Amino acid sequence: MRHCFFIVVLILATGAFISCQKEISADTPGVSVVPASDSFIVKILEIDSLTKDSTVFYFDYDNLKRVTTIRQLEQGYPMDTLYSFYYTGNATLPFKTTHHPYNDEWFHVYNAQNKLILDSLSDLADTGHIIYNSRNYKTEEFSYATDKIIIKTSHHWHDASSQTHGVIPTTDTSLINTAGNILFTRFNYFKETATQTYNTRPNPIAKLNIFPALHPYGFYEADETFIQSPNLWITGYQSSQQTTLYTNDIRQFNITYNTDGYPARSVISLSQTGGPVFYWNRYYYYKKL
Repeated sequence: MRHCFFIVVLILATGAFISCQKEISADTPGVSVVPASDSFIVKILEIDSLTKDSTVFYFDYDNLKRVTTIRQLEQGYPMDTLYSFYYTGNATLPFKTTHHPYNDEWFHVYNAQNKLILDSLSDLADTGHIIYNSRNYKTEEFSYATDKIIIKTSHHWHDASSQTHGVIPTTDTSLINTAGNILFTRFNYFKETATQTYNTRPNPIAKLNIFPALHPYGFYEADETFIQSPNLWITGYQSSQQTTLYTNDIRQFNITYNTDGYPARSVISLSQTGGPVFYWNRYYYYKKL
């Protein structure tokens, strides 16, 4: 679960209601103590139902309520992961995101509607799919229509040992609904497709200032927690023609909500062709900034 761009769960608070004698803490999982307009996600905790291993994401903000960092701590993983967001002056949208300790840097360009139109990624050794021996980068161009997003990606690589270099171009298309959620994506180069269904509940990530900088397509490498979906996933289905071990990946989400309408807990199942079914719990923490 390293690249969740995210993404990215906690122990369910017991008790379906709280009396006037019981104090509600801002650290109570999934319980917002202020109206939804003032509630911001501050922590997401994921717990594997079998191993009990946990992954936690902490959201840090500045005095303008801009996300400055997302810290990922994964049990059993030797290094913490830190996503840092950089701004020009009081600008709302980040112009750069860095990913420590992997030395990734994303540079973001937006259009007048604050939609992401260009993303460039440079890293030291690992693009996520292909390993090289020197610094590499890729660019992603996004164009938008009423019912689709077209993503043109150029992978620029250089191998220091052989002194060879080149560019791998790809074009992928995502179909979207009227709310802006990705329904279907075909990844041509990797011979994969991804299909998602949604409910009408608000995604707490969608109200954050970094939302336009997140990848708009629903690809599991980015993790559904940290992509541009205004609403929450109910199912996710990925099919790959490259792998011989698993050809399908199906995720289902059983979500419980707090009184503000935001998710409190999500029980997630993951099944893969030829493999077992995995379960984990995701819990959400909110507070007023």
